[in-house]
Amino acid sequence: MYNLDFMAFASHVKDWILWQPTSFGFWEAQNVQEVFSRGFSVNFVARSGFFSRIKTSTDPSKTEWKFNLQYSFTRSQSIPNGSGIFSGEGSQLIYVPQHVLNGGLAVQFKRVDVSCNPSLTGSRYITTDLSQQLDPYFLLDFSAGIKIGEGRHRFKFSVNLENALNAEYQAVAARPMAGRSLMFRLNWLELSKAYKKN
Repeated sequence: MYNLDFMAFASHVKDWILWQPTSFGFWEAQNVQEVFSRGFSVNFVARSGFFSRIKTSTDPSKTEWKFNLQYSFTRSQSIPNGSGIFSGEGSQLIYVPQHVLNGGLAVQFKRVDVSCNPSLTGSRYITTDLSQQLDPYFLLDFSAGIKIGEGRHRFKFSVNLENALNAEYQAVAARPMAGRSLMFRLNWLELSKAYKKN
């Protein structure tokens, strides 16, 4: 089973409010006058049935697969109006990447699930005169979990490995993001009283 979705958009906005960082460490609002934003996204999702031809040593009826891949393109730029108020007229708005690519692969067998989630974010301008920009970055995350317990009261223990490749990147200029990190989580699940064991 698989789905392929395509979406396109376009919008013309007057008095667009753009928030941007200042040299004092805080963000301030700026009126961009007019902005024309347009783009598209493509999303592909494949589930268990799509992988039915893959041979595994486990019972396929108890194994669930999910693969997804999404790409989006966004072009948001100010519209020149001759006022000279906004120095970046006609350029891509700051902190808006034109290209973003996300993916994921998840497998669940009985009580165990594992997943892998890569993402790629394109470069972004951080000044309205386009003189500076942040480099594109690629992130790779992994997770694994297991459900424990019977009846209404259950637990789920999971481990998440974020930024597995230890990429150096900034979501906001001059603010480096965390490197590789490992997180452990224990969730308590209480099912409804109407729950009946199959």
